[in-house]
Amino acid sequence: MADKFVFHGKDKRAQLAIWDLRGPGGNGELNFSVSLLPQTAHKYTAYGIRNALNVPYYGDSIIAALGVVAAFTSLKMEVAHLPKQVQKYIREEEQNASR
Repeated sequence: MADKFVFHGKDKRAQLAIWDLRGPGGNGELNFSVSLLPQTAHKYTAYGIRNALNVPYYGDSIIAALGVVAAFTSLKMEVAHLPKQVQKYIREEEQNASR
């Protein structure tokens, strides 16, 4: 099961899904996907990949995923204004990159 967040720009919407399949031992996969949504998408509705217009990103970098969201929606992705769950994965990726 994925955690899903919908971002609404002025006239475009995108959904970020976090697929954390890591077990208690840290084994498994962590992936992120971005789905472009129709204009009629409601901000409290999660969409499956089949219902999205397009899936321009699926990979293991949340920073790249947020870049796609920002480019499509024209939103500024300021870390302080993102949900705490998203901030957690950003910090984790930054810590892994600095090693």
